[in-house]
Amino acid sequence: SLSSGFTDYLENTKLLTMEELNLSGQGFWIANKLKPLQAAPPKSLTVNPKYGKKYQIPNIVNIVAYSNYDLPVKLEQNQRRWYVIKSEAPKLESMPWYTYNRFNEMQSDGAIDQILSYLNRRDISSFNHSGSAPRSDAAESMEMNSITGYRDLAPTIREIEWLELTDLREVKQRLEFEVGRSKFNEDAYLRKILGSLGWVNLGICMKVNGRSVRPWATVRGDLYKQMKQADIRRIWSKRDDNSQITRSELNKDDEQ
Repeated sequence: SLSSGFTDYLENTKLLTMEELNLSGQGFWIANKLKPLQAAPPKSLTVNPKYGKKYQIPNIVNIVAYSNYDLPVKLEQNQRRWYVIKSEAPKLESMPWYTYNRFNEMQSDGAIDQILSYLNRRDISSFNHSGSAPRSDAAESMEMNSITGYRDLAPTIREIEWLELTDLREVKQRLEFEVGRSKFNEDAYLRKILGSLGWVNLGICMKVNGRSVRPWATVRGDLYKQMKQADIRRIWSKRDDNSQITRSELNKDDEQ
């Protein structure tokens, strides 16, 4: 198995297939163990047979994994090795063209040649086999769910009553209180969650009361996006009084 120290299965293996992958409970270490098999370098791998001495072989292994689990293996943020596809296909038995004899038909004379001919005609000239795996929504979802404490944060954030303007520091402090976790360090994942809830990153950095603030609008993001930074700073400074003022009210202040 992958968790054992023996790697006889690598000998003369070009395609390593994993069925019903479910390794997320083993943490990131198992994903790290697979990294050498997913890309070269390294150009060689060490085979550790159960009986015998270790030896080196060329790294020619490719991995294809299948799973029915939402998080079959934990993935690091912005990882470059896994290309993840979430299939929405129904069960084969429910598809009109499928029969239990289909695989027997594939063994008939000429069937394999037709399949190989189809594959040979596929244009893959634009595919960069030495580059990073293509990004996908499914991969990003797995990466986010791999961080302990971040999964299911969206419902928690949605239930909290927030001021119209806040920042990541305040969000993390509030979550530490609500969830009971000491620290939330993965800002990139938190930004994705906030964006999925309709929050808007105003894309500015300003000094307010001696600290740097990068404000997010929890509501009315389009309105705040149009405001000048000085107006946003003024609103932020009034938050302690819980006085969320509108743009028209700001204009009245300017007129005075």
